[in-house]
Order: sequence, then structure tokens, then C-alpha cells
Amino acid sequence: MQDTHTKIDNIKNKFLMTAMAPIALTALCFSAAVSSEDHSPTMALEEIVVTATKRVESKQDVPISISAVGGDDIEASGSDDLMALSNYVPNFVFGQSYNAASSEISIRGAYNAVAVGTIGADQGVGVYIDGVYAGKQFNGNQNFGEVERVEVLRGPQGTLFGKNTISGAINIITKKPVNEADGGITVDIGSRGLLHTKGFVNIPIIQDKLALKVSGGNREQDGFVDNTTTGQNDYAGGISHQSGRIQARYTPSEKTTVDISADSFDADLLEYQFEIITGTQHNDDIKFTQTSNHPTMTTTSRSAASISIEHMLDNNFTVTSISGWRDDELAWEGDTDGAVLDFAFSGGDLSQSQFTQEVRLASPANDSYDFVAGIYYLKQDAANRQMVTFGAMRGPVAGNILSGSDVNTDSVAAFVNANFHLKDDLTLHAGLRYTDETKEGIAIPTTCPINPTTCAATRQPTLTEATSAPDLNTKEPSWTFGISQSFSDDAMMYGSISRGIKSAAYADLKDPVAQAASGDLTADAEFVTNYEIGAKTSWLDRRIELNIAAFFMDYEDMQVRTTDLTTAVPIMRLSNAAEASTKGLEVEFKARVSESLLISGGVGYTDAQFDNYQGYRDSRTRAFVDVSGMDIPLAPNLNLNMTARHTMQIAGGTVITRLDYSFTDSRYSNSGVNNTDDYLLPTRDIVNARMSYSPSGSDWNAALWIRNATDYDGKTFSSFRPVPPPSGVVVAKYQEPRSYGLSLKYPF
Repeated sequence: MQDTHTKIDNIKNKFLMTAMAPIALTALCFSAAVSSEDHSPTMALEEIVVTATKRVESKQDVPISISAVGGDDIEASGSDDLMALSNYVPNFVFGQSYNAASSEISIRGAYNAVAVGTIGADQGVGVYIDGVYAGKQFNGNQNFGEVERVEVLRGPQGTLFGKNTISGAINIITKKPVNEADGGITVDIGSRGLLHTKGFVNIPIIQDKLALKVSGGNREQDGFVDNTTTGQNDYAGGISHQSGRIQARYTPSEKTTVDISADSFDADLLEYQFEIITGTQHNDDIKFTQTSNHPTMTTTSRSAASISIEHMLDNNFTVTSISGWRDDELAWEGDTDGAVLDFAFSGGDLSQSQFTQEVRLASPANDSYDFVAGIYYLKQDAANRQMVTFGAMRGPVAGNILSGSDVNTDSVAAFVNANFHLKDDLTLHAGLRYTDETKEGIAIPTTCPINPTTCAATRQPTLTEATSAPDLNTKEPSWTFGISQSFSDDAMMYGSISRGIKSAAYADLKDPVAQAASGDLTADAEFVTNYEIGAKTSWLDRRIELNIAAFFMDYEDMQVRTTDLTTAVPIMRLSNAAEASTKGLEVEFKARVSESLLISGGVGYTDAQFDNYQGYRDSRTRAFVDVSGMDIPLAPNLNLNMTARHTMQIAGGTVITRLDYSFTDSRYSNSGVNNTDDYLLPTRDIVNARMSYSPSGSDWNAALWIRNATDYDGKTFSSFRPVPPPSGVVVAKYQEPRSYGLSLKYPF
């Protein structure tokens, strides 16, 4: 670890870099723009509209720190899911863990580790698809299909988005059907046997009344990790998933719009779980190799449906109803020790069924005030079944552990968010939400009535009598209050204070009676107060945009989870054991340097730490330590991204070249609460490039692309594991190697 003075100096230098980089770039763009003689309207940046306040507004008018990435940019960047997109959003980090289904999301340096199998606790970032909550954390890394844009809202969004958006919300908006025949197909071929086919067709059924859209995709790619035990090459890390969506838009009148959607996603993954990097009996010191003697598999099946109705009343008030259904399943099995041993093997099944209903009333905008008010209901039933087998998987079994739990959640909330226009250029913002939630937890211990070998082979244990845990109730308000001042059509400043909540939570339910007696069963609600100031500006007839926000987030009763692996049966401990704070800033900029050159990017700076966190049990030393003052995991001091996009006419067509660069500072991996080198991840630099060609008079497009062009191979995950015995090992995952390919797009 660095000494205190060195660390402070490094933070100061990074802060100066953060502040000066966008200013220098803006000055450069300003100089280029002034020297240009072309002041045509085509030089103005395209306006981006968002729905972050449950209204359609320009991003530059919303007093929130928000990034919005359009569908074309998502496609050009090669971002197929939220993890990939995080490289292009300031202060948004999507970390890795043992399982591809995990959602290790950090916004503004705030992060709570919630294991994939923990169904009684929630992550602090809410993910929404067309206004419908995605639910449990194994749904966090949503894959994109036909997407219009993705909005990343930083800071607590509890007033309009509700509980469990304590550090931010991610809003995915899909492309809706239109009243004209349209369609297209895209095929990507590339390294490691990549074949990615996706397409859509849009059909007008009743002119100007009813349109139907069907889209889908299939992606297959070989792995990049070899197994030295089995001798298999390209063994793990591959991709195999299929997705589909069917949508209908019905507009019976100019005042009414009905959107109906159903989608599905299925994935079968041979996991790049981890590789052992210490311990001579298990480690070969070669990156991208595993020594496990059993495969680690993850199967995901997601399905969802929604009905959205929007109707404008005669008085210009708008009523919106959004009904959503989800049915998601996840199954995994893996070699727990990851070595040439028959020490432990684990598997499990997760599922959730969910119904949500939101009804909103939005007033028309007027000179005095406007508001959005509504009610929200969520019913969620989640189930978890897990097994750990000791000894050979299908041979003599030393013993096994079989367990399960159900958590059923009912949540009701009422909210209002209003803008009071004190003057033409001065607006007061205020919002309040009250949430009433109840969680019911049931522990389902299991026994093996026959011999352990048969139980391990058939995986059909008999469930014993279930044990109920005490209900958890969260009855809390969340709120926001702020003010914004417009100095012109191109400059606005704002300041706000907001309070967010995260629901009370269960630990892994194994034995509620014993866990309650030891204080390891539940954690109360978690709270954060966010203080924020920001400015949104446009320059030179909207040829340049420069937005900046500074924040301080103060966490109380933070829910923290630790894993006690010193007992015969691992115990997940959950409690309100920490206070934490994060502070920093976000800068985003975009500049039309010329008609052919567009530069954009962002810079995020955070200083995130546990202010008070005593009694954390370190996995290596097995001692309880005070980690107060330690950095919060997944919280780099600095992250930045830059994109240069150049367009030129050549060879009878249009050539577009795009260069992307992202930088993430060193940080600690997701379980690195105690900031030791076992969990330290190095700085990461990723360069992607793309060149496309479209002939004049035709809509087809061909593109060559390369991702991770420099073949960066630093660690993206690292952890100490007390297994296998006797001394445990350090395990890690490395950045996916360079890949390249050709994309062909043909609209019809």
C-alpha cells in the first residue's frame, strides 16, 4: 500500500488532470471552431432528449448529472451490454466477479457487494427497460437489441425511480415500431469464430394506427482460456446467446398511444470463472489458463412483457400506465476450488417472477409550475436453491450441503415531483416519495434421505420443513430539493440535495433462528444524502457542449456483506456496519470541430472510502480488522473516455472512422474491502477502432473493427480464496484479448 503522503499527492495530481483535460480540449475545439468560416446550421450538435424526469426533455435542461448514449453510438462502439457501455460513461464502473451473471455496478464510487445467489438483498443501482424495473442483481447486465438510447443517471434517484436507486439509475429505451415498412439485418464475423447475426422487421398493420416490430439476434464466439488439466484449448470465456423482442404500437387517436412488448433472452456460457495465480501446486504462471477439472457453466433465461398506455386528457394533463411482468431464471455449476482437485463442487438455481404497476399524472408545462405524481406497486417472488458437494462429483462423496430460500416482496409507493418557476430563468425543484415495503423470507434447509453419492448425482434432495424469518419492513421517505438558474438558452446552473434509500435486507437464509440469535440475519435500510452542484453549457451556436457536476454523498447505515469461510459451512454476514462517503466530479464534453470531425468524451473523479467500518473479517488472516479509511471496492480515483469520429466522402461513398479510448485508474476488486494487494487491480487502457463504408445512393454498410487494439491484458478481477487448503490461493481474471472483425449491415 502507498504511504499516506504519496497517496494524497497522487490524488491531487489526478484531480488536476481531471479538471484541466476537458478545459484544454474545449479550448482547442473553440480555437478550431472560431477559425472555421463555416457557421451553417449543420454544424450544430444534435439535441439529445431524455426521460429522466418522466417527461421528454432536452438533456441540457435536466438538472441532473446524466449521460445519454444513442443507439448509433452504442452500435459503433461495439457495446452489446451494460458492462461494455460502462467504458463510455464517467464514474460508471461495471466490475467482474466469478460469474458472468453478477452485476458489480459502481456509480460515483458507491458499491455494495451483493452475490448472485443473495436474493434477500438488493444492489444500489436500479436498471429499467422502457420504465420496467429489471429486478434482482443477476439481471443487471442487460444485453442490447434494437435500442434507441441508454440513460445513466448519477446520484440517488429515489423520488421518480424509487427504492434501490441509492447511487443511480440506468434507463434503457428500446426503439419502438413506426408506421412505415422497414427492416434490416446485420452480420458480424470475426476472430475466435465470432458469428453475430441480428435483424428486425417493422410492419405497418393499420396505416397511422397500428404497427408491429419483430427483432432478434444470435451471437456465438469461441473462448480464449485454455484448460491445462483437460488439454482443451479455447476452453472458456466464449459467448452463446439468443434474444428476441416483439413490439406493437397502437395509436387510436392523436392523444393516445399504447405500446405492447414481449422479449426473451437465453444464454449458455462456459465460464471464465478465474485462474489461480499463486500456490505452486495449482499455478502455471501463464495467463488465460485454468486448471479446474470440472467445467463452470451458467445458463440464463429471461423473459418479460409490458403494456404502456399514455393518454392526454382534454385539459392537457397526461395519464401514463406502465404494467410489467418478468420471469427470470439462472442456473450455474462450477468447480469451487478451481484446481486439479476433487475438493468442492457447487451449483444452484435462481428464479424470480415479478409484476410492477405504475400510474402517473403529468401536468402540462406552464409559466408557474408543472408536476408529475403517481403510485407504484411491485410484487416479486424470488427463489434460491444451492448445493455444495465435497469430494469427487460423481464418486465417493465426503459430504454435501443442500440449502434453499424464498424471498417474497410487496412494495407500494406514492410520489410527486414538481418544478416551480419563480422567474423566467429561476426554477425551484422539489420531490417526495414514500415507500412501504415488506419482505418475507423463508429458509428451506434440505436433507439427503439416501446416500450422499446418489444425492450428488441426481441433485434431487428432499426438502425438509421450511423455517420463516421475521418479516422485514421498510417504511421510509426519499426526497429531493434543488434550484436551477438559466443565464441564457445555452447556460444553466443547478444545485440540489437529495436523499435515497435501499431496502432492508436478509443475509443468505440458512438457519433464521441461529442467524437471528447471532445478529447475522438482517440489515436495516441504508440511506444516502447527496449534495450536488452542476452546470450545463453550450457554445458557438451549439457546436460545443460542456457539462460539469460536483457531488458529495454521505452514506449512513451502509449494508455490508462479508463471507466467513472459517466455519464448516460458509456464513454470509450482513449488517449495517459501515458509514461511507464519496465525493468527486463528472465532466462531459462534445465538440463539432468541423463538419467532418466530432470529438466527445467524459472524465470522472471520485474519492470514495469507508468512514467507519469495524469488525470486517479478512479472508487471508481470518482476523477481524478495522477497515475505516479504506477505499470502497470498484472505486477508481479517475476514469475517462474519449471518442473521435471523422467523416469523409471518398470512392463514391462515405467513410466514417471512429477511435475510442477509455482509461480506468487502479482500484480494488469487488471483494477488496480490506485494501490489500490480493485485490488490487492495475490501471486499464482500452483502445477500440472502427472504419465503415457506405456507397452513395445505397443504404448498405460495411465496417472493419478492432477492440482492445493494444491487446491490454491486465487483471480485471482478483481475490484471495481460503480454498483449496491448506493455505488458500489468490485468483484472478484478465482483460479479454484483442478481437477484430467485419460487420455487414443491409437494410431492406
